[in-house]
Amino acid sequence: MVRAVPSDSVGTGHDGTGNLESDMGLREQFNEQMKEAMKAKDQRRLSTVRMILAGVSAEAFDKGGRPEMAKSEREEVDIIRTFMPKQMSADEQRAAIQKAITDVGAASMKDMGKIMAALKERYAGQMDFGKASGIVKELLK
Repeated sequence: MVRAVPSDSVGTGHDGTGNLESDMGLREQFNEQMKEAMKAKDQRRLSTVRMILAGVSAEAFDKGGRPEMAKSEREEVDIIRTFMPKQMSADEQRAAIQKAITDVGAASMKDMGKIMAALKERYAGQMDFGKASGIVKELLK
C-alpha cells in the first residue's frame, strides 16, 4: 500500500520552486480519487490511482534523498501492474472489433451503439474504447 510521505523528507515541489503545496495538493487529489473508486467498487480506477500515488511518492522520496523508500514504492507499482488486465495490441483490438461487428450483424453506422456495447461487455479494461470507436467507424464505411 502507498505510504504517506513526511513533509520533511520531500524535496522540491513539481513546480521546481521548493513549494510543497503542489505535491501535497496533487497527492490529496489522488487520495480523493482513490476514496471515490473504493466507494464505487471501481477496481480498475482504484489500481490505477494507487499506481499514480506510488509513482508520486517514489518521486518525492527520490527528491528527499530516500532512495530505499523510492525503490520500495516502485516495487509496489510493479506488483499492482500484475493485477491489471493486459491491454490488447492494435492487431488484437482490430480483430476483436471485426468479430463484434460480425457477431451483432452490424451493417452500418446505425449499429455502432450495439458494437460498442458488445465490446465494453467483453473487453472492459483491456481496450481503449476511444480508439476502438474510430476503428469501428473505419470498418463500417
